[in-house]
Amino acid sequence: MKNLDFQTAKFLQNPVWYIATVAVLALLTSYVYLPWWFAGLVALVWGGWLVQQLFRQDGPQTNDEIQLTAYLEQALAYKAQIHQVIETAEHKSHHLHLGQLKTQLDICINAVETLVQRLTLLHQDNLIHNDVVAVPKAIANLEHRLVCETNQAIVTQLKYVLTIRKNQLDLLERLEITAKQTELQIEHTISLLGTIYSQLLIGQSTNVMADYSRLSANIDEEVKRLEDHLEALQEVKGGLLLGQKNTNQP
Repeated sequence: MKNLDFQTAKFLQNPVWYIATVAVLALLTSYVYLPWWFAGLVALVWGGWLVQQLFRQDGPQTNDEIQLTAYLEQALAYKAQIHQVIETAEHKSHHLHLGQLKTQLDICINAVETLVQRLTLLHQDNLIHNDVVAVPKAIANLEHRLVCETNQAIVTQLKYVLTIRKNQLDLLERLEITAKQTELQIEHTISLLGTIYSQLLIGQSTNVMADYSRLSANIDEEVKRLEDHLEALQEVKGGLLLGQKNTNQP
């Protein structure tokens, strides 16, 4: 159950839904031909996973994680509302444009969800948090040793390790900046979704034709920006992993 999407995970983590589902399965086992072992298996697997989630030793969510969760919930809410507006308007003209807009919207929301998941994993990465504290200290220690060292072979090695550590610190700083820029981009996307929803509602209530080509172009451009930020995150994280590997080499 590691790769559950956001909505499915929220459903499965709710004890109320677990109890209701088990109760329904029990009734079906009693009154309909439903194998008892199937109901028991569902209750056992889901219940075991739910207990693990409820009592896992994770710390509380950080403010960044709470904000990311709020962004994703807002994006999914806009998606549901925009879908509803489109579906009620599809019997009218511009059916093709609305269908295309709906598809583009789904791509955009998927991109937001992917970025939120990546950023959340980043905020939960204890190795990164430890490096942010440890690497500057390691650099200061290496610089001090370099000043005091007289053996040329050791000086050469110290300079090599110091260069790697400084590169690692640079990547950590770039990762922090890239993460902040990505969060701002997600907020921009949420704002755009709200604007699109308002424009569709205005068009629905006043029978004024929305500029669907412009809306589609805006969503396409937004998806491109989101994908660029995802690529940037992957690039910096990959550089950090390579830097950690080089640092750990003898």
